[in-house]
Amino acid sequence: MNRSTAEGEPSCGSGWETTFIQCKTVLDRICRGLRISGCAALAASLLLTSMGDASAQDTQEPGRSATAVSDQRKDTNTMKLEINGQSFAMSLANTKAAAALQALAPLEFSMSELNGNEFYVYLSARLPAEADYTGKIRAGDVMLWQNNCLVIFYESFDTSYSYTRIGTVAEAGELRQLTRGKKSVGVRLSAGD
Repeated sequence: MNRSTAEGEPSCGSGWETTFIQCKTVLDRICRGLRISGCAALAASLLLTSMGDASAQDTQEPGRSATAVSDQRKDTNTMKLEINGQSFAMSLANTKAAAALQALAPLEFSMSELNGNEFYVYLSARLPAEADYTGKIRAGDVMLWQNNCLVIFYESFDTSYSYTRIGTVAEAGELRQLTRGKKSVGVRLSAGD
């Protein structure tokens, strides 16, 4: 039996007019049927991300230009990153992993320090990995290692590891001061301002 949709449920791929809420509802039901927790928002986000700019043109309001819709979309390319209560703006990379993480927000977790240069946490959800050899990590880089380990770097260094880029915190000096010497930090990720 094909488990993609149950009888009587709308299909998520019926066209551009399908809304995020409809897709999320269908995907919630599918995920429950497959006993996969927390994947509906991620899958809906990936579906909408794969639609590209054509969806923005199809859904624009009368009298609004495609440029206005595109400018509105640019505002969503940031997330608010709070570490031990201090807020930072994180610019998101143009990756599926960054879009998937944004769809999961808000998130709260504790991150552990490693190697005197990073904090990491294993997420309960797997994100789409597009790992690339970076060669150099810069303080403020936010990366995905493998498909579920979120890493915030507070020091710059050369590396032989491959990561999927999630985003960047511009205030690397403040990030370094706040985190240096700590064994763990409390982190909250939410929609950008």
